[in-house]
Amino acid sequence: MGSRLLIRQAIVLIVPLTVVLLGLPAPHSGRLFAQSPTGSSPDVDGDQRSSLIYPLRSHHDVIDIEDAGSLDDKESVGVAQYSSSIYPPTPDQQSASVPQAEPVPTGPLGIQDVFPLFRGDSSLQGVPPISDPTLPYGLVQFTDYESFRGVPDGVWGNNGIHVGFNAASSLGKFSELTGIGVQAGGSVGVFDWTGTDYRAHNQDGAETQGFFTYGLYRKPTEGLPITAGLVQDWSVNHNFGVFGQSPTLSQLRAQLGYATSASNEFGIWGTAHVLSSTHDVTGFGPVKWQSINQISGYWHHKWFAGGPDSWLSVGAPASSRLAGGGSIGDYLVSASAVAPFSDAVSLYSSVTYMHQSSHRSIASAGDDAWDFIVGVNIYPFRNSRSSTVAGQRWMPLLSVANNGSFLVDSSQSF
Repeated sequence: MGSRLLIRQAIVLIVPLTVVLLGLPAPHSGRLFAQSPTGSSPDVDGDQRSSLIYPLRSHHDVIDIEDAGSLDDKESVGVAQYSSSIYPPTPDQQSASVPQAEPVPTGPLGIQDVFPLFRGDSSLQGVPPISDPTLPYGLVQFTDYESFRGVPDGVWGNNGIHVGFNAASSLGKFSELTGIGVQAGGSVGVFDWTGTDYRAHNQDGAETQGFFTYGLYRKPTEGLPITAGLVQDWSVNHNFGVFGQSPTLSQLRAQLGYATSASNEFGIWGTAHVLSSTHDVTGFGPVKWQSINQISGYWHHKWFAGGPDSWLSVGAPASSRLAGGGSIGDYLVSASAVAPFSDAVSLYSSVTYMHQSSHRSIASAGDDAWDFIVGVNIYPFRNSRSSTVAGQRWMPLLSVANNGSFLVDSSQSF
């Protein structure tokens, strides 16, 4: 009954929120990436950057800054763009406005083509890594399929659907001075809908989880290409793990990065547990759950202006096993990507794997952990795209916690 009640509460909360937000007027906040006739990036200041924010239909869209005139004529640029979408151009206009296709690279495929650590797409050459100062707020709603297994699950995995939202906002004058914004979000997941046959208790119920994330962040601004964020995550569980208990856990999560170009950012991120939970389980005695501390280095890459972003991180858990007997894992790898389909929709996926520190054996089969997510993002304000690796300034920096970014250890399992 507890899981059914939580599911109903989630539906009551999220469905009306979705209806209301999708019904709000959607201002044109997608970014059009203006270029000069030579293809190089114009030398513009912050106000001029803001004046070029128009809906982006593809990363090949081009506006001739010289033809646009002064900043007072920015409205005419938008009108001209809108008019051209209604009235097809003449053949002469079409041939004059279509950018020349870049030559297709030839020769053998190199490592830099697959992992462009120190270079980027030509659409980003010469562009400074400055976050797009679009709307003073941002919102994304997500729905995904998630499959995960952690130490508290023994050798059994969990599969289900997970929905939520993540929002951010400027803080007025304070944000203008510091570049710091606030973000907050939450999600609800329902797993193992038909029950399980391995839990010590509550085998006929689904597992439900609520994650909540809130904190402060900043993204690269002119002259300071630094990314930073600090949030607190909460994990509220029902019918969790092999014991079918309801622990509530919390951790801190932080990120610090430096954008070396408009294409690449490098940095570190990590977690530290704040609140653990202990329950007395019939037949097993006290069982403790706690988030796993970890630290990782990451690489964030922007594939082209207005296009997809990817993240790759490698690190190590920093926690000793709650059950004793050494460390919980010897390395941790994660990868994620977000690819816009349009100004309003993007596809995202992530995968996380923690390798156990113990030798391979039947006893260590449940010591590793993994999480896989694939889903769809909806942007009510049509701002799914960003011009550089710095992203949109007032969109959330850190995602809502999930079973990949909130790994959990337990003092007992089976």
